[in-house]
Amino acid sequence: MICVFILIYQNTSGPCAWVYTAETVVDVALGICIQVLWLTVFVLTLSTQSLMDSALHPAGVFFMFAIFCYIATFFSYLYLCETMGLTEKEKKNLYIPGAKKAY
Repeated sequence: MICVFILIYQNTSGPCAWVYTAETVVDVALGICIQVLWLTVFVLTLSTQSLMDSALHPAGVFFMFAIFCYIATFFSYLYLCETMGLTEKEKKNLYIPGAKKAY
């Protein structure tokens, strides 16, 4: 089940958050975004063991995480703007309030 979870995580939205954040935000916001990403990892680390001991059992926990990865993939597809072919300034301006979104 761990291998299934890793396979799904690496092929969905897992690594995208780190790369996309570095591409689209300015320096100060990058620090905040990375801090939130590490906080998420910390919360997952604290909660995983108690979930393993719950009624879900280890297989259910990894299936739950896999479902969250799929949901995150659809969210990313629907709400994140494409950055391919954009200049550095255009990437940074994607999420300014009032900016035109090019999904």
